[in-house]
Amino acid sequence: KMKSRATRVVFRTNDKRMHGLILTKKIHRTQKHLDEWNDDKQCGRFEITIKLNNELKARFLSFGSGITIEKPKWYANEIEEEIKKMLHSYRNMEQNILI
Repeated sequence: KMKSRATRVVFRTNDKRMHGLILTKKIHRTQKHLDEWNDDKQCGRFEITIKLNNELKARFLSFGSGITIEKPKWYANEIEEEIKKMLHSYRNMEQNILI
């Protein structure tokens, strides 16, 4: 586990279909709908309050570009660093192929 206390996580949806999916298939029982989908801004917002762990990080990453973590900023930075590592891995894939 990354933190022992429950943390408020605010995230933005970047895709209307993803927004609808998260409305009907909650990420966590504490999920609250902060902002409806806005066609002009092309986003909506949710929050959850949860103990942060590796499973949650994997779940957020599974949504790809469909969501963006907004708060807490340190957690958004942690997710961003993981994405950078993934990108680096794919960029170096040709050099690392073992045949």
